Amino acid sequence: YYEDFYKQILDILTVLGKEDIVCEKVPASVLEEKFHVTVRTIQRDMVCITEEGIPVYSNHGKNGGYSILPSYKMKNCDIRRDEQQMIRQALEIRLR
Repeated sequence: YYEDFYKQILDILTVLGKEDIVCEKVPASVLEEKFHVTVRTIQRDMVCITEEGIPVYSNHGKNGGYSILPSYKMKNCDIRRDEQQMIRQALEIRLR
């Protein structure tokens, strides 16, 4: 269960953080369809992401959706440059 949960959280962050959609809102219905879960599950996932310190915000209404605060930068937490490169490459592969 936990492995799938964390994979889904990472995948959601990947979708929200894609360069071509940064600052745009991703509707819960799009995430629901992409991850084959309910909107309620997406809402719970967003709470978990926010509790981890990643500033996800939502806009309600017809053109609403979730997005990450555009000015947000992840802290590197003492990750070495070669580790940063490996993470970047892994994320780029997942985005293809």
